[in-house]
Amino acid sequence: MRSAEIVRHRMYSQRLWGHPLESPEEAVRWLGALQAQEYAYAKWSVAQRAAGVDEAAMDQALAAGTILRTHLLRPTWHFVLAEDIRWILKISAPRVNALNAYYYRKLGLDDKFFAAATLRSETPSSAAPTSHARSSPSFSSAPGSKLAVFGSDT
Repeated sequence: MRSAEIVRHRMYSQRLWGHPLESPEEAVRWLGALQAQEYAYAKWSVAQRAAGVDEAAMDQALAAGTILRTHLLRPTWHFVLAEDIRWILKISAPRVNALNAYYYRKLGLDDKFFAAATLRSETPSSAAPTSHARSSPSFSSAPGSKLAVFGSDT
């Protein structure tokens, strides 16, 4: 396979070229999980893969809890669908816990602590989400391009 074919295949398979998906949830579902360390750019990245998705649509999906931002695969942030989080955590938790074992011991985070934290996490909370973005990309694309011009909202 030539370099140009590899590039074309990657752009189509990552849904940056071709038919866009219908919603932010479809885009995250297609990718399985999406690194979201840089919050504003991660939202933009999802929007690049779905038709008509703007920042408000992303914020609504996150506020509704259909898309979650969590430490899923390693100690960095990821977007994942709420419906997928349990099975992905089940397969990723052993590795994440092994990588974090030193810090757990150093901070005194033992099995008793994690059991209590699990009980608390299963109790509904009314805490409002906080904003993580200092600057954000523009959700509008340049004509003929799927990739956009970046701007700052600060």
